[in-house]
Amino acid sequence: MTTELIAQLLEEVSLLASDMRRKEPKTVPRPVAPPQKKRFGAAAPQQPEPERPRMTGHHKMLAVAMQRGMVRSG
Repeated sequence: MTTELIAQLLEEVSLLASDMRRKEPKTVPRPVAPPQKKRFGAAAPQQPEPERPRMTGHHKMLAVAMQRGMVRSG
């Protein structure tokens, strides 16, 4: 019964939306972007960050548990 009511509501809303369709898409005025400043000289090469091992959920939980002293070694 609930699914039938939802189906009827969806059909009614889609019919109402199709009746109120726009002839042309709405245009939104956009602000003009400020000009970009040019940099003079050579840019310093960027150093790539050293890649750390990815921490997944259980690794994060183990790290927190070790900090709290909740993990026994052995």
